[in-house]
Amino acid sequence: MTQVEIDRAAGRVLFEMALFGRLPGTTGQGTGARLTPGQVDDINERTSAASAVLLRNVHHALPLTPDDLTDLAVIGPGGSQVIAVGKPNERSLGELDHQISPVTALRQIGGGKAHIQAAVADDMDGHVIAADHVISTMPQDMGHKAGQAPLSVLTAATGATAPAGSTMDWSGDLQTDEEGEYWLCLHVLGARADIIVDGTRIGGTHALKGGLHGDIVEPNQDNLLPGTDGLDNVRVPVRLTAGRHKVVIHAVPDDSGTPERLRLAWATPATRRADRDHAVDVARHARKVILFLWSRGQPPFQLPGGQNELAEAVLAVNPHTVIMLNTSQPVALPWLDKAAAVMEMWWSGDRGGVAAARVLTGQVNPAGRLPVTWGRQLSDYPATDPMHKERSGTGQDGKTMFSEGVNIGYRAFLKSGRKPLFPFGHGLSYSRFAYSRLHVDASNAGGLDVRFRIRNSGGAAGDEVPQVYIDAPGAPVPGADLAVRSLVAFDRVHLDAGESRDITLHVAPRALQYWSTHDHAWRKVPGTRPVLVGASSGDIRLKGRI
Repeated sequence: MTQVEIDRAAGRVLFEMALFGRLPGTTGQGTGARLTPGQVDDINERTSAASAVLLRNVHHALPLTPDDLTDLAVIGPGGSQVIAVGKPNERSLGELDHQISPVTALRQIGGGKAHIQAAVADDMDGHVIAADHVISTMPQDMGHKAGQAPLSVLTAATGATAPAGSTMDWSGDLQTDEEGEYWLCLHVLGARADIIVDGTRIGGTHALKGGLHGDIVEPNQDNLLPGTDGLDNVRVPVRLTAGRHKVVIHAVPDDSGTPERLRLAWATPATRRADRDHAVDVARHARKVILFLWSRGQPPFQLPGGQNELAEAVLAVNPHTVIMLNTSQPVALPWLDKAAAVMEMWWSGDRGGVAAARVLTGQVNPAGRLPVTWGRQLSDYPATDPMHKERSGTGQDGKTMFSEGVNIGYRAFLKSGRKPLFPFGHGLSYSRFAYSRLHVDASNAGGLDVRFRIRNSGGAAGDEVPQVYIDAPGAPVPGADLAVRSLVAFDRVHLDAGESRDITLHVAPRALQYWSTHDHAWRKVPGTRPVLVGASSGDIRLKGRI
């Protein structure tokens, strides 16, 4: 496929299908036109902002006021860099030169009056290893003759460089002052590299020699964030005793043909405690705090790296704390009731920093809705319910059985009666929306026409996402497996402050049918069924019947 064909395909997807064709400002600019970098950035930014889900907002903690920006603390690595992507599988790694961090974007919005302090709390780059903690184990001249170099070359502030095509080993001893968990951070570009401690390989880049997509190490390939100077960041936790530990770095060229750059840094138990204490102290003295938390899916349903403890510590010193989540799925939120506000930004792409700042300051009114049910614990979900081991990944007798039938996701929660943390379809706004005047009629096409009115009763323009659900009839239908409740229609509607609009959502005929295994055909569900309209599966505003 040529570059022109790729651009044309991307243009068709982005311009005609972004957010199901409802992205504000998206017009038919011609699918044959090549996108400019500015157009791509604009689409990324607006898509990220439009996808933000405001989960919680107590006492109007958001949006931030101009006064908030004069004394604001931003905590977490996601505040100083853009958490654009998650797991290092087949996905775009982003364009670092297009990224603007939330801190920078907030300072730009606040202008000269803004006073925003940033503290990472968990330094993913690590710290320079002091010279007195690195002990060379070979003469420098002999090492170079053998294609090796002492570890001190790699642990210097600038790291090591080598011409393209070089194969190098760096070795030496690290002196540790205390027993505990150390984060060894290997920054790499232009080479594949492994890190070996006391004879055991503990980590390395994930570029595979001869891999299908080539063998090039890219920034952000092997960690949540690249190094702040654009190198890939292999960050590996390892438990070490106090004393000396043999470290070997083995590097071979990748296929990029570029000079090789490597550097080894670390976060010791002492530096990690100091970073955490500094972040909490910054939060203590701020008017309001924005705390960024992240997850890459592991451990399951949890925030990694002691982030819950960080959240508890920050919330204890400053209850005016807004939590910004960069996750791809629900996670446990044990501190939720203490947070002033919680916003889910997902993995927000290259322009996620600008999008986050615009949503935080009210330039964009959040209107994203949860496409999943946010449970309280992992065992709440059908596939991880301990009462149904047959549904798990391991299954029973080597077989996984989908015994939940049609009752998956929010349907499973409704059937079991378990109350989720946030229901499917949930999402708050900086405004308020009132529903009224429900009418449900059979349509000429064989489905339903659901009519109602929505009024923006708040003081800010914004989008509302009305959702239509239909419940199972009161009496069981022989041979039919019917969900307790099913989403059958929704839309995203923009309303200015004080504006009212009459909405009609069409329910397709298939939504009123079930598949008969006896007749091998679709059959209409008999009887009377409740038709519900609301702001989520758990926030029903209007009720009718058909």
